[in-house]
Amino acid sequence: MESTSEARYRLAVRAAHGIIWDWDISKGKVLWGESIRSVLGYTADEDGHIVADDSGWWRDKIHPDDCERVVKGLEVCIGSVGKAVWSSEYQFRRADGTYACMLDKGCIQRDKDGAAIRMVGSMLDITQVKEQERAIRKLNEELQARISELEKFEEVVVGRELKMIQLEKEIERFRRLAAER
Repeated sequence: MESTSEARYRLAVRAAHGIIWDWDISKGKVLWGESIRSVLGYTADEDGHIVADDSGWWRDKIHPDDCERVVKGLEVCIGSVGKAVWSSEYQFRRADGTYACMLDKGCIQRDKDGAAIRMVGSMLDITQVKEQERAIRKLNEELQARISELEKFEEVVVGRELKMIQLEKEIERFRRLAAER
């Protein structure tokens, strides 16, 4: 029977639309939480988990444009005794072959000598956030282009108006000169 805290934990994970993972670095095993099915479409075992023999399963699904940066950042974090938390944003391949933008964070557990022995974390699908950011950037670019066009139009119109005012002043000056003669 599930305890209240376990039920609350599962509900919070579901609400956050995140995937919990637990990497036993010393044994080379990664346990992926049950939400990997609903978030990324990967088939889990009867307990709702995916157990990977090593981090290779994860690494193989990182987009080629991101893989080196992400893996290197993780390796540096694991190798730095003073580091306890790792975080990275990258594209991760779903079971259907499309990519999701993920925010991945993990906490490192170290032994008494400072060696990383375990890492527990969560992956959060931020694809919609990234799409909204791109849409906002595109709108900003379009607005800037329109503002630039309006500024050019204003220069032409205001410039023309100023020339008309100067011309009217010159005509008035010539009229005064003609009237004085």
